[in-house]
Formats: sequence, structure tokens, C-alpha cells
Amino acid sequence: MFDYKGSHDRSQVEKTIRYSIRKVSFGAASVAVAALFMFLGNGAVSATEQGVPSTNEETQSSPLKDPDVQNGTYGATPVVSQLDGNSGSSETTAPKGQEETSTPTPTDVSGSSVASSSVSATEAGNKTDRSSSTPSTEEVEEKARPTLDKKQLEDYVAEIDAKLASGSYATKTDESVATLKENLELAKLALTTAQSQEELTKAYRKLLMTASSGLRNKPKAQVESPKPDTTEGKATVGKNASNTEKATGTNSITNSGKHDPRNGQDIDRNNPFRTDASTTNDDPYANQTYEAPAENADLATLTDKLKTLPNYIENNKKVQDMNTLGDEKRVTAGRVAEITEFGGWKAVNQEDGSAGKFAIARATDKGVFPVETMNILGGNAVAYIGEQSFDRNSKYMLFLSEVRTRATKTKKSFDSAAWLDNDGTFAEHTSKAVKGYNGIEKTFKVYSSDKQTNVDLNFKTGFSGHLDHTSGSTRAKYKVEVFSIDSHNVETKVYDTSFDPSVATDNDVMKVTPAKDSTSKRSSFNIPKNNKEAALEEFAKDVYKPYATGGLFTAKNIILPEGARLYKVRISTADNGRLGLDYHSNYEAYALPVTGLDFNINQDTGAIAKKLLFRIYDKLKATETADTDGKTTETKAAYLAELEKVKTLVTSTDVKKTAEYKEALESTLSKQLALRVDKTGLIESKTLLDGLVNEDPTPGKTQDTATAYNAAKQEAIKAIEAAKTVIDNENATVAEVRDTLETVNAAKAVLDDAKSKLVEAATADEKAKLKADSEALKKADTRGKTPNSIDAYNTKFEALKTQLEAAKTEAEKVLAKENNATKEEAKAAQAKVDAVKAELDKAVALLKDKGNTEGLEAAKNELKTATEATNVTDGKTTESADKYNEAKTAAEAVVKEAEGVIADVNSTTEDVANALKKVNAAKAVLDDAKSKLVEAATADEKAKLKADSEALKKADTRGKTPNSIDAYNTKFEALKTQLEAAKTEAEKVLAKENNATKEEAKAAQAKVDAVKAELDKAAKLLKDLDREAAKKEIADAAKTATDAIETSTSLTPEQKTEEKVKVAKEAKDATVAIDKATTEAELDKALRTFLYQIDQDSLVYERPSFDLEAFIQSSITGVVTVERGKAIRQADVIAKLKLPENVTVISIDLPDTNTLGDKFAKVTLRLADGKEITVKVPVRVVASQSGESKPETSLPDYGRNNGSTNTAAKVDKAKLEGAIRQLDELIIRESAKLDAETAKEANELSADAKKVFANADASQAEVDVMVKRIEDFMAKVAPSTDHATPANDQATQTPAVAPATTQANTRKVAKELPNTGTVDSVVSMVVAAASALLGLGLAGRRRKEDEEA
Repeated sequence: MFDYKGSHDRSQVEKTIRYSIRKVSFGAASVAVAALFMFLGNGAVSATEQGVPSTNEETQSSPLKDPDVQNGTYGATPVVSQLDGNSGSSETTAPKGQEETSTPTPTDVSGSSVASSSVSATEAGNKTDRSSSTPSTEEVEEKARPTLDKKQLEDYVAEIDAKLASGSYATKTDESVATLKENLELAKLALTTAQSQEELTKAYRKLLMTASSGLRNKPKAQVESPKPDTTEGKATVGKNASNTEKATGTNSITNSGKHDPRNGQDIDRNNPFRTDASTTNDDPYANQTYEAPAENADLATLTDKLKTLPNYIENNKKVQDMNTLGDEKRVTAGRVAEITEFGGWKAVNQEDGSAGKFAIARATDKGVFPVETMNILGGNAVAYIGEQSFDRNSKYMLFLSEVRTRATKTKKSFDSAAWLDNDGTFAEHTSKAVKGYNGIEKTFKVYSSDKQTNVDLNFKTGFSGHLDHTSGSTRAKYKVEVFSIDSHNVETKVYDTSFDPSVATDNDVMKVTPAKDSTSKRSSFNIPKNNKEAALEEFAKDVYKPYATGGLFTAKNIILPEGARLYKVRISTADNGRLGLDYHSNYEAYALPVTGLDFNINQDTGAIAKKLLFRIYDKLKATETADTDGKTTETKAAYLAELEKVKTLVTSTDVKKTAEYKEALESTLSKQLALRVDKTGLIESKTLLDGLVNEDPTPGKTQDTATAYNAAKQEAIKAIEAAKTVIDNENATVAEVRDTLETVNAAKAVLDDAKSKLVEAATADEKAKLKADSEALKKADTRGKTPNSIDAYNTKFEALKTQLEAAKTEAEKVLAKENNATKEEAKAAQAKVDAVKAELDKAVALLKDKGNTEGLEAAKNELKTATEATNVTDGKTTESADKYNEAKTAAEAVVKEAEGVIADVNSTTEDVANALKKVNAAKAVLDDAKSKLVEAATADEKAKLKADSEALKKADTRGKTPNSIDAYNTKFEALKTQLEAAKTEAEKVLAKENNATKEEAKAAQAKVDAVKAELDKAAKLLKDLDREAAKKEIADAAKTATDAIETSTSLTPEQKTEEKVKVAKEAKDATVAIDKATTEAELDKALRTFLYQIDQDSLVYERPSFDLEAFIQSSITGVVTVERGKAIRQADVIAKLKLPENVTVISIDLPDTNTLGDKFAKVTLRLADGKEITVKVPVRVVASQSGESKPETSLPDYGRNNGSTNTAAKVDKAKLEGAIRQLDELIIRESAKLDAETAKEANELSADAKKVFANADASQAEVDVMVKRIEDFMAKVAPSTDHATPANDQATQTPAVAPATTQANTRKVAKELPNTGTVDSVVSMVVAAASALLGLGLAGRRRKEDEEA
């Protein structure tokens, strides 16, 4: 790599390969190309212009805007030259003296070409075959776009419509105008059905190509036109421009103009092109052409033509023999030579028309190519074989460019710039080509000119070296161009792309497999003293291997337009100023390697194959009916399906590969050969006829019909034999099959008819029965019958006599036919005989036998005896007795009826039987009713059941202990279902009254007895209340209180007497309440009330006076904040107070808010005793919006923590006092609602709280914790007691103003006691004693009850 001083040091900087798109100049203008353009333009760009502008500023314009131009790419347009009178478009009038020509509409390319990947726009427009009337169905990847831009296509469609309407195409052939109209309709269809912008672009291009180059002029006389001078430094129309210069930075000579060395040369009569534009006659690969079958060619000719059609035409086979062609150049091994031709490939001429050149290098016998084909850096002569990357399977390699180096600095550069040892651009740009190296080109014949032709092109690529610099890495780039040439030598560039061989690329223009550096251990060598041979020997060593083998270029979408006769391929360098080799080298340097090995240029024959297959399809469709007539359904369906596939293939707008068309042909022909005559109908009819002749339906048929059937059967056998012969004949014709089928069907019809006419004969059994039954038609025997029944029978027989004789006569006729009697005749005669016989049977039924009454007599006597039985229903249920009596009455009636039948001498057998049946039935009913008589329950049994069931009720629990009541209730609830069931059962039995059975009464009584036994057990669980224990507790507590009063040193004798009387009275009242208590709750309440009163008395006696005003002042929380100038809300002031119950607000004196600062609102309150007090609520006036408040601690303390304490200390116990009162009231009032565990917890909590209250050394924290415990407990039990907790009740949030401080029972003694400091001990003693009595006493009773339970 070159540094800024020109020195070289590759070991310090890692070599990198970067790819970038640069601004490149072509023609007389430059364009900036971005990767976006390459994709949006569908990969289509051509640098060929209609004319070459004379200056960088002048550009050509076009009335038709190609969509690729708008996307930053450029569509290809033909180079204008002379056209004959039968081709071209009428868009431009030809100059004088020339035949009328067609000037394709140019694309506005602004005189620019593109250095990035691109192809001709004609590829998209020419993909639709003229024989197709449907738009392209080529599947493309759907790209999401918000909207489709249809304006360009709509405008062009409107333009063509207008020209057609105005007759602008009147001079064009009808066929070409029809093609234009067809493509116009396709474009209109695309406007309504296109799903992507690409479809619209293809439709536009197709219409554009047809209008610009597809129209043909009608033959007419040539008209000479003057030749105006249109150059004036600008592009010309109709001839080559004379001011053409080679575009800067490229080897492409767009139009050689007057310098073209072909000017003035004679036209080859056998070749309508200029002689040097034709292909080389000694290269048969380059000159292959296609000869289409005649229009009237038969099917065999067309199929043979398609079968023998090559899948592709290999045009570039000659140059692939690199070694043979190279040997002809006589190049010394390890050396490079300049040449102008190789394998038909010629050097591109220079701009002055003189011959160009390129180079050929020959490798040494050890496979090392000359050092001139490597990158040699500076005076140190460091040769980099590791950078040399190209194919080495041949000993020769072509190089299309030479770099001007120090060794060749006397040679002109491509831009005629003077030599500079250091041009200031360093490695990035300093690698210029020697003038005259313009690339190589070769012209080939188009195999078939009447269709678009796809050309496949690929060759191996590589590089001699590369220059690495700060902005990337530079290598020589390739430029590939393809030109189509029509019959008038008009060249149209159809492909133009450039690429870096080291950069992988794959798009719709090309695919580049990148060439890479060698991976050898060593890659460079210092050439010693210009000793190239030593370097070549050195590079042959294994340490430099493997050598890099280059890459591969494959072109895509090269499409030659319809009408092209020749096409030319040109390969050159894309940038003569950047060839990737160091110009400081003291050696010659050659770049852009090309080898003939695997250099393939092939023409696809798919379009030709498609056309041939289309013609073959037409032939086959013409004979389709004849070919498939009479053929099997299967082979016919297979053949027709194959024809349909061919139709889809040949009518599609896509052009497939030739092999696919050949496969379709082979498949279709094989299906045609597989068509078979359809013998299915014949086989099926023969099979049916076989079945008929193989059966014998004549047994049991009449002789005449059987004879006729057998005759028809013989004819059917003959038809079967004839059918078998035709079926077995592989060559039987359709006519033979049809005739035979007709014969078989006729024979079958005759045989079916004969079979249908077979008549069933009467069987021997049928005839025997007919004979026997007809002979049995005679008068019955009347002996032993009643006279009345005999008379009735005789009358009926006489009425049937005529019918009887007729039936016998019919039977005789049938029997007389013997074997000729038919089954139907026998059945008819038998039916008449059966009818008469049935009537005779009815007449016989009139005869009656006399009845025998002996059995009836015996049964009647037995039933009568049963009805005469007595006392049967005594002691039975009314219902069962009633049913028995009903059965007895019915039996008595039956006995009477039987006696009447027995007494009647005219009774028949039937009469006797009916009477006997009734007697037996009545006897059975009577016996059943007797067996179902049920024993009834006695009156005593029902009375006991009633009394016992009514006694099933809950026991009286008054005066019982709660625990025993709970136990009893639990047991009772468990028995409740059983109890109710027993009572219900008893009620059901008793409701039946006389119908209640003994068993039902016993069962109900058993259930009642069982429940009663369980209730008795449950009643034993009830225990009487322990009143004596409660009384003892009262006595003990009274004594303890009395003793405390007696020992008090702060009470006067009178006060002691008064208090002891009070305690005695309270104890007596509690004892009376206990005697009256009927429940544990009432007993507990009496005891708790007494203990609480004793406890409160002790607290009141010894408590210091309570200062309510100080307490309220100390309970004020927070500050009322108000902005200056705004009014203070009284509600805000009151919200800061925590007022006890019965304390009301009288007035509020609000401070002025016009000045900032801390102030007070004076609130006047009225206490429960009528006394009025005043407290102060802090108010802070702050500045509006952003004013700052003073800290609350700056407010003066007006009596906080003052009063309501039990000592002079600053511990506030006011809230604790109120909480204790609230808890004790809960214990007293709600004891019945508290369970044992909760009550115990309440008592313990009360005792703990009173200890803290009495403790003079208790801290504020201990007091607050105890208040919190009480509040939490009250909140927990609130849902079950509906009692307000201290936390939720305003009254309990402030010191509880107990009656001792706010009501009339305030103890005067408290006010009289001096604050001597001795109160604490007395209070502690009394509180402790009372707490112990209240808490521990009740707890003990609870434990006792628990033990009893």
C-alpha cells in the first residue's frame, strides 16, 4: 500500500476489499449511480444513444419517457442507421436521398450511461410471443407498494389510440398494425389487472418496442430527400455523427462516425452487411442459422425438426481451444505479446479507426505466468503472485488492458495525459491504461431472426493484482456489451454492464462469482536485479501455491429483438484510470485477464421450439376427432390431457427451454400411439349375453314357451362366438367392433324377449291340492247338532250350491290340461275352490253342540260356599274390608247367573263354558281379596304413637350453663333430621285413621322411640348455672375493695364510710342480679358490671383532675395553609380539631390573610356541662403559587401535652384512658356476643392497658403502643359486635370524656386531693387489684366451665 510519501509497506496494514459506487463519466455527461437505481430499474440500462451529443451540456430528448429513466436507469434504444423501405417506424422522416426509414423513439438518457449493473430495456418488452393474446403470467415476487403509478402507461396508450384514430399508421403494413393493436389491448388490460409496478413497466416496454421498431412500411417508390446539415455539433438522425469521440474512462465507442474504416467499402453481395461487421466465415460455430419448415410441412416434418433442434446454439466454441490458438501466436513461454485477433475475437478499433490491440501471455512450463501479469510495486520490484487471480487450466491467457508504468511511460495513456512520477493521486487512481487497448469483440449470426432470441454468456474472470488504499481496494473492472444488428446494419445495444471481479453479485442483470487472492503461505517476491527468470523460478515453488484461480461472470437477460440478423459481444475495461496495478513499476503491466476456456456464448432455441410445437399442436388438433373416435376412454383422456398441456405450453407468454418442448412433444406422440380401439361396450355386451346363455330358465315352464326360448338361445351363442373373434383381434377396426356390438345387442334383445315370454307351469302339488279341495266341496254331517242350528246350516248350503258347482267345473278344466296347465290357471281355479270352501266352513259354524253342565255345577257350589263364610273382616282395615265385600257381592251375582244356565236345558256348550269361566274368575277375585285383608292398628297403639311423637321437642335450657347448652344444641341439631323424619312418619300413620295398619304403627313407633332415646341422652348434657361461685367472686371483690378503702391514706373517715356503703350496695345489687339470671350471659353481665364498677370507683377516687381544654388544645394536628388574600374555610379549621362527644363549636375567629406568616384561628367551644373554652388552631398564610411556607415547628406551643396526664411528666394518657373505657364497655355490653377466646383476650388486654395507665414511669411510646393494641382489637371484633373502634369513632380518637369527668357523677374527692405525688401508688394498687379481680376472676370461671364441658 502507498503511504503519503509514496513508499510501500503492505505488512503494516491489513488488505481489505471494499465495494463502492462511484461517479463515472460516459459520453459527454456523468451520472451518479446508486444501488437503488440498479434494483428499481428492473436491471435494465443501455448506454447506446440515438446520436452522440457534442458537448457535456447538450442532451437528447424523447417524446416517450421510459420508466427506467425515472427510476435512475436507462432503457436501450437502437442506434439509428439506414433502414430499407420495409422496416422501421414512421416516427421520423428520413433525409433527402435516402429511403424512408423508421427512427425508433429514443430514450432520454441525458447523454449518460451507467457503470453499475444494467441490461437493455428491450428484454422486458419482447418476452411476449405474437401468437399469444394473453398477458404474461410469469411469476414474480410480489412487492408491497402503496399505489401503482399508471400515468406513464395511460399517457402512452392514449397517444397510440390517437394515432390509430387519426390514420398515422396508414403507411404501415396491416400485419404490423394488427400486432400494435394487439399489444395496445394488452397494455389496456394491464392497466386494470396489474398487481405490481413491474407488470405496468413490462406492458409499457412491449408497447413501446412495437410502436418504435415493430411497424413495417408498405412497399412504395423511393423518394429522394435533401440531406440537411443537422450536425452543428449535435447528434444526427439517419446517419452516423461525425463528431463522435470516445467516452472518457471507457473503451466503448458508441458511434465511430466518418472515421469508421468500413466507410467506402463494397457491400458483400452474399452478405448485406459491411464486410468487417460480418462473422468470420472460417468459424462455423459463429455462423449457424435456422431454416424453418415450409408452411405446408406435414406433421412428420415438423416433429422431426423439433426433435433434431439443438437445445441451444454454441457460438463461441472456437476460442475455447486456447492452447491450439495460442500456439499459433508463437509466444515465448513466460512472455507477453501484443495481438489484434484470437479465435475470431478482434481488438476493438481506436477512435480514429485504426486497429486496436490486446495481449496474450504464456505461462512457463511450470505453470507460472509472466511477471508482467502480476502487480509489481515500485523500485523494489516486489511482485505479488498472491494477488494474481485467474484460471490456469490453459498455458495461455488474454489480457485486454496494459497499464502505463515507468517502463512504458513513453507510451500514450488512454486520456493522452503526460507522464508524472507522482501525480498526487497515489494508489487510488494512478493506474492508467495505455492507449489502443479498447477491448475485444466478435460478431455472430442470429440463429433465427424472426423471433426474440435469448443469449447466454459466461466467462472466467480475474485480476492481475489490486491497489489497496485508505478508501478501499482497486481492481480492473470488466465492461460487457452486446449489440443486435439488423439487416440494415443498424446496431442496437441490448446489454451493457460493468462489474468488479472481486465482488460477489447476483441480480437480474448478472451473477458474479468473485475472484479471490491466493491462500498460499507466501504471496510476494523481490525480483533480483531485473532477473525475471529468477522470479518465475521462485514463483514455481510450492510455498506460493495454491495459485488463485479467478472467478466467473454469467450474464442474465440478454435478449436479441425480433429482426436481428447478427449480434456482437464486446468485452473491455470499465475504467481505464483504475486498473489496480502500480504505475511505479519498472516492468510492463497487463490487466483484465480473459480465457477462452469455458467461455460460452449460446443462443437459446426455446422460441423456435415453441413455434414448432405450436404448429405440431395445430396439426394434431385438426385430426383430433378422427384420431380419438372409437378409442378407449382411458387412452383418449390421456391423449387429450396431453394435448391440453401442449396448448397451455404454446399459448403461454413464457418461453421455456427447448428440452421442455421436446419432452412435451414426445409425451404427446406417445399418448397418440397409445390410443386403442374401445372394445369396452362389446366386451360388456358379450359378458351380459354370456350370462344369459349360461342359465336355463325353462324348467317349470310350459313346453311351447321353453321351445321358443331355446331357439333364441342358439342364435345368441352364435353372436357370442363372433364377438369373441373380434375382441381377440388386435387389429380389429372401429367399424368391425361396432357391427359386432350391434349383432350381440340384437341377439341379447331376442333372447331377453323369449325369456320374458316363458310361462310358469302348474306344479304337481298344486294340481293335487286343486283336485282334493274341489272334491271336498260337499254337505256337512249334522248328527248331534241342535235342530235350530241344522235348519240354519241347510238354508246357507242351498244359497251356495250354484257357486260350488262352478268352482268344481273350473278345477276339472285345469286338471284336464295336465302338463299344459299354467300356474296362473291353477291359481285361479284354486282361488274359486277356496272361496266356496270358506263359505261352506261358515255354514258349518252355524251347527251347535249341546252343552254339559256337570263341571259348572261343581264350580258354582264351591263359590257359593265361599260367599257364605262369616266374621271374615273383623279387626281388618276399612279399605281391605271394603274390597273383600265388593268381591263377595260380585261372586254372589255370578252364582245366581250360573244357576240360570244350569237350569236352562237349551244351553249350548259355549253358554256352559262362559258361565264356568265367570264362576272361576269370581272365585279367584274373592280369594285374592280375602288374602289381602290387613290387620288394623289398635286405638291404644295410635294413641301412644301420637303422645310419643308430640313429645319430641327441644328441652328447656333456662338456668343451664352456656357450654352445656352449646353441647345440647349441637346434639339436638344433629338429631333434627331424624326427629323430623320420625314425627312425619307418625303423622302419616295417624292421618290414615282406621286404615292405619298394625305394621305401619309399629314401624313409626320404633322411629319415635329411637329419637326419644337420643334426645334423653342429649338432655343429660345440660348443666345448671354455678351461681354460688359467682356470688363468691362478688363477695371476694367487695372485700378487696373495702379493704383498699379502709387502708387508703387519702380518704377521710366520712369518705371511707360513704365508699364502703356504696360497695356494699353494688355487691347486694349484683347478688340479686345473679339470682335472677337464667343464662350464663346474664350471670356474667351481673358479675362483670359489679367488677367494672368497683374498678372504676377505684380509678376515680385516685385519678388526678382532668383538664379537657388542655387536652383539646394538645390534640390539634397540622396547620391550616391558605394563600395570601384568600378566605379561610371554617371546615378546614374544624377539621384540625378532635372534639369529644357533647362538645360543640360556638364561633370561629379567623385571622387576616393579607399578610404572610403564621397565625391562629380562635375557636370557642361549649362543653357538655355548659362551660365554654377557647382553643387556637394554627394558620399559615403563604405567598400565591410560589411562596414558601415556614416550618411547622416555628408555631408556638399552646398547651400541647398539657394536662390529661397522671403525673407532671409530658406523657399524654388521655387517649389510653378513653380506649380503656371503650374496651370495658365492650366487655360488659357485648359479652353475650363474644366467644370464650375473644372474651379472654379482651379481659387480658384491659388488664394490660390499666397497668400501663397506672404506671407513672410509662413512656409515651408504651402508651401509644397500648392504644394501638386496643384499637386493633376493637377493629377486629367490630364486625361481630357492631361496635365502633377507637380508630373509627371520633369520640374514641380523643380522650374518652367519661362520666367521671364530664357527667354529674364526677367524684368531688378527686378535686379535693392535693397533687402530692402519693396518688400514683394508691392508684396503682387499686387498679391492679380491680384488674386482677375483673380479669383473673372471669378467666377462672371460664376455665371451670370449659373443664365441665
